[in-house]
Amino acid sequence: MNICGLDVCRNYAVICLVDRLPETSPLQFFGSLKSVQDWQKKFIKQKVKKPLQINSCSWVIPCNKEGIDLLKSLEIDEIILEPTGYWYSGFWINATEQLGIKLNWISHQHVKYKRAGYGFKNKDDVSDAFTMALAYFDRTSFDELGNPPFIKHYSHKAVEQLRRTWFEREQLDKQLNVWTNQLRQRLCIEFPEIAQKDFGRPGVAGYNRTLAHIAGIRLNPRVQKVTAGTGIMPYTQRMANDLMDHQQRLNEHEQMLNEILMDDHFREYHRTFVRFGYSIVMQSLILLHVYPLERFFVNGKPYWKNNHDLSLRKFQAYLGLAYTYEKSGDTSAKDNKVKKKWFGSDLVRSHLYPHALTTICNPKSHAKSAILLKLRDSWFNDREVNETYRDNKGRKQIRKVKHPSFQSLGKDGICRLLFYETRLLYQELREAVK
Repeated sequence: MNICGLDVCRNYAVICLVDRLPETSPLQFFGSLKSVQDWQKKFIKQKVKKPLQINSCSWVIPCNKEGIDLLKSLEIDEIILEPTGYWYSGFWINATEQLGIKLNWISHQHVKYKRAGYGFKNKDDVSDAFTMALAYFDRTSFDELGNPPFIKHYSHKAVEQLRRTWFEREQLDKQLNVWTNQLRQRLCIEFPEIAQKDFGRPGVAGYNRTLAHIAGIRLNPRVQKVTAGTGIMPYTQRMANDLMDHQQRLNEHEQMLNEILMDDHFREYHRTFVRFGYSIVMQSLILLHVYPLERFFVNGKPYWKNNHDLSLRKFQAYLGLAYTYEKSGDTSAKDNKVKKKWFGSDLVRSHLYPHALTTICNPKSHAKSAILLKLRDSWFNDREVNETYRDNKGRKQIRKVKHPSFQSLGKDGICRLLFYETRLLYQELREAVK
């Protein structure tokens, strides 16, 4: 098997081709590879316009037809790739589809730890590509079921359309914030009385009335006619007009996301997400990470071990809610000897946190479903939890134990709330997509 590790860069990629695990240590084998003379000098001079060979099993290939032709000539069986951004890796995903090469995904964390385990002191693209290629053969990386450490992705037309639309919407949202801040800066001089108005809400008319007033499209009677500033300049009018157009494009993309979520593949997921109060953007992001739910199962069923649902833990890890632990010394004596770090998708976790603050933890928000009522009750009120224990004869018994509300635990309570919320989400999705 010819396995290719591919490390994505902005306008090129570094590949490493191996067909077996080295008989010597990976670090020793890598050090024995002789670099092609002056390849680094050519790399800087040409800026990767043509494929350049680094050593006997590594190349730098550009994002063009010549790079694809080189992949084809190497007779690659499978490619291993990190999820390095949608736009940079998209070219190589399309290239593998054209060539009919199977694509495997591997996490950043796994590559990081295995590279250090092989003895590489420094991180670079060549060692990353080499580490990814070895993951196919290195059985020390396989899980307890004998599966390689590859992330299970699912791809069909509707999923790819959802993914592309979501990332396009994210780009528009980032630009919208920049343009809004620039407009406020100019209004601080030209019309300070409305500089801090809300420019985000479109209103009943389908557009923001204050922006329409600034752009000179339609006067807003609620905006005062006289200002202490210098007056609105033509440049500011054009900026307000562009901002309105940008908001319209953003709304169109959110409508597109809503239509995609109505697809037959996603309908039951969408109905479940609505009960948790997720926005269209949040629903799309979670769906991209958990669809289909069967990816977390073994032989179509949740995988349990020692009374722990490992499928649930994997589900929560995909949503960014998992931990890695580092223990040292007498951990029973000092808590600071146990270091805990987040593990999983940072992107999803960064969206779940503000969702919890605004939808669940906000006392002014209104719960519209039984699930939201349950989550809000766990945040504001003490909880009764069924706890299993064994009596003197070794028989299992259940007793109710009172736990303090998540709110009383402070910031840690929000993390516990998110774990509780995602556990409920996992259970509801299992019932919905049977």
